[in-house]
Amino acid sequence: LDRARLTDACSSPFLISASFSETIMTIAACAPESPSTIALLDLAADSADAAAEKLLAYAIRLGASDLFIGSNEQHVLVQARHLGFIRPIAILSPEHGRRLITLIKTRANLDITERRRPQDGRWIYNHEDSAAVFDIRLSLIPTAHGEDMALRLFDRTSTLYSLDGLGLTRQQRQTLSNNLDAPGGL
Repeated sequence: LDRARLTDACSSPFLISASFSETIMTIAACAPESPSTIALLDLAADSADAAAEKLLAYAIRLGASDLFIGSNEQHVLVQARHLGFIRPIAILSPEHGRRLITLIKTRANLDITERRRPQDGRWIYNHEDSAAVFDIRLSLIPTAHGEDMALRLFDRTSTLYSLDGLGLTRQQRQTLSNNLDAPGGL
């Protein structure tokens, strides 16, 4: 694929290609980092507070939409959803992982003593490096080896686009409008 076509495809909200393999090549070329180039963070020596800051800063810098913290017998795995792929970003000891989860529960005003029932919460995170404000929604579920947590990262400073600003073709816009006007909705 030539550079001009890649640039056009990356700037377009819709990737329309002649073949599946060409679409995959286009998406891969648009990705700022491939899964193999994302390094694991070393958080073993950090406190829970420092580990949480590093994880959130890394996820924000990466452009991740979600963080997942999963517990098992040997370790706690922290993963990020980046460009639709879930990628590991840190591995913590079970004790360090429990401290991290407790800290996040505290920040989201959740009951830190409750470990047998699912919980949902949120907190506002001010990112120091970029002065961006993130609304973090989290969901916590008990598992056989502790608790698993999913954090959704919403950038409050991002702009909302109007329907005209989405880059839809006239036909796509008409189809969407017809569906929105239908009694059953989408």
